[in-house]
Amino acid sequence: MAFSYKTAVPWGRSFDEYRRMFRLSDDDIKLRILGCADGPASFNATLSRNGGSVVSCDPLYDCTAAQIEERIAETYETVIGQTRANQDKFVWETIKSVEELGETRLAAMRDFLKDYETGKSEGRYVTAEAPVLPFKSHSFDLALCSHFLFLYSANFSLEFHQQAIAELFRVAKEVRIFPILDYNAEVSPHLAPILTQLKRAGCEATLETVPYEFQRGGNQMLRIRSKRAQKSRYVNSILELADLHKILQEKLTNCICVAYMILHGGCICCHFEDTENGTVFDITSWYADWTLYQNGGMITNSEVGEAAWLEIPMGKRVTRWECQGAADLTIEFEEKWELQITPWKSSTPEERTSDVWTISNAEPQSTNRFVSVSAEGVITMQNSTRMERTD
Repeated sequence: MAFSYKTAVPWGRSFDEYRRMFRLSDDDIKLRILGCADGPASFNATLSRNGGSVVSCDPLYDCTAAQIEERIAETYETVIGQTRANQDKFVWETIKSVEELGETRLAAMRDFLKDYETGKSEGRYVTAEAPVLPFKSHSFDLALCSHFLFLYSANFSLEFHQQAIAELFRVAKEVRIFPILDYNAEVSPHLAPILTQLKRAGCEATLETVPYEFQRGGNQMLRIRSKRAQKSRYVNSILELADLHKILQEKLTNCICVAYMILHGGCICCHFEDTENGTVFDITSWYADWTLYQNGGMITNSEVGEAAWLEIPMGKRVTRWECQGAADLTIEFEEKWELQITPWKSSTPEERTSDVWTISNAEPQSTNRFVSVSAEGVITMQNSTRMERTD
């Protein structure tokens, strides 16, 4: 959607509201933070004055301070009038009245305007429009998105939301989105499919109650973090290399790699389906380097992969596989596609005992049975819930 400042409705929230909306702890505000769709909020200005590290991005920042101030003046009474006409949709506890709301918002926006030109020159206000962000992967510890995703579900499709969240998760280790309601105070219809996809991608996605509620019922944020599998304490059995070969033979014969996705942290997860019995399973790299080739040329690898949990269709049948020393796995597909997974060349003692790659069931109702292989070649199988490590 092309941005025009003549149609923008600037409406900024305060630093205190951000802390409550996103349940930001004292440790959280010491992180490298990205604010997506911040608009004229004062979060950046206040946090920067107090020594924090924060970058805000919004298409609004293509405007000058004078243009933003002009739009605030032009739209303020309209927004206040709409709020007054719909007072029953809001909770008037912390903010007691429509008049106090107006004063609170104006104070935040004035603070933003005072900081804006300096912040732009320092690179703290960046012109950008979701779902494409001009930042390198893993540039931030925490990405916040306030009153944009989910709120405008009627204006932006599920695909847009998926792409925007994937992009936020590409540039930050953790993503928090508030609220999860749309403009009609209903849970966004995009939320359920996004939660399903995030879970499928191995992400930790939770709905968490926050100490903030202004839109009635709007007191939850979506929090997304990455997981990296680690050796379970509930190992049922230790396998021999011959056992692993037998499992791979059973799994990969008659299989098609339906799709793959690149998880946060540079891991790859391939979704396989047995064409004879319909069973599905995943092979996922963890503490490993990997490369995907076609016709001998690299398509992507663990160094450059930036898809961030969006599934990429593949639809290639497995033609051959090879497992050397347990931890090194090569899978060849039709049309000369090939996936290679190898342990990190340099790793810590902990990483050498953690999973290089795993095979796991993918059916939602199936027992969580998976096989894991460490860099040291230890092969384990378990049937109970595995332990997870959050990066």
